[in-house]
Amino acid sequence: EVTNIATGVDSHSSSNTVSALCEEVPAGATVPSSPPYLFVFITYWDMERKYKLKSLNTAFSCMIVFLLYKSCLAEKICSVPSDPVTIKENNTIDAVVVHINTTTKNVTLTLTENPDNAFDLRGLDLIVKKRLDFETLLNPEALTVQIRCNKTGSKSITLSVLVQVENINDNPPSFAQSKYILDVNELTPVNASVAQIEAKDDDSGVLYYALEPALNPYFRLENMYKPNILVNKTLDFDVIQQVTLTLYVQDTPPFSPPGQIFFKATTTIIINIKDIDNRPPWFQPCTRISIGSAKICLSVGYKGRVNLTERQEGPLQLHPGPIHKRRRQKQK
Repeated sequence: EVTNIATGVDSHSSSNTVSALCEEVPAGATVPSSPPYLFVFITYWDMERKYKLKSLNTAFSCMIVFLLYKSCLAEKICSVPSDPVTIKENNTIDAVVVHINTTTKNVTLTLTENPDNAFDLRGLDLIVKKRLDFETLLNPEALTVQIRCNKTGSKSITLSVLVQVENINDNPPSFAQSKYILDVNELTPVNASVAQIEAKDDDSGVLYYALEPALNPYFRLENMYKPNILVNKTLDFDVIQQVTLTLYVQDTPPFSPPGQIFFKATTTIIINIKDIDNRPPWFQPCTRISIGSAKICLSVGYKGRVNLTERQEGPLQLHPGPIHKRRRQKQK
């Protein structure tokens, strides 16, 4: 029990002593402005109050620090790298995706989110238990695996591992048909498109096309990335009636480094040049000339002989032959 040194009274009777002293002062008497015994007592009381407040603050601060320590300790029980993990498709089964770091023993790990049921736990390792196919996964570039970390007496935490599946070139391109037959009329203008025949590749990469024979004068591709077949030269049914081409496609550039894996496919394109009624009838024989896209056949005329004194039966005989009209599209 603490005793007031100046007054010789204990702390429990301090208030009673002050009251008694105050009551003994007659009314109207002058009270000293700062009695020594009153000053000492008030100072002691103020120090005691401040000490109690400091004690409460210290206890409260220690409790907060303890709780924060426990929280930090729970966070450090398990951890995984924060960076995404990249795995190439067609991976090796049971390959390790990431190692789970722990700071204590007797930790229990549980998979709580497992995309496509493709992952598993083996001790402290997250592994992939089947081959991943980039083309069949719903979201191959962002597979989120969640792992719950538990320990008795500690708060459980959930770890997240972001797995990105890398697409590799493992599928060949293909055309919808092995053969395409096109009909193109002979008046189709130069640079006009007659067909665009595209291949499909499940790897969704850039495709490169080529048309063979490369020296074919009548048709060409718009460019190596776009298989748009264009008329390269004026078509003439009298000169050519059919063109057979081979369209190639591959999934790597034409001049790739040696040893690079690539796939290719081909399709045959048969183009029939259709005759169009684009000229008048010609008298035969004649000499053909072309003026632009127009064709003209010049005839030297016909000669015949008639005797004034003779009657001739049948049609008049002409040279170089009888007169008749012939149309290339339809004869009469």
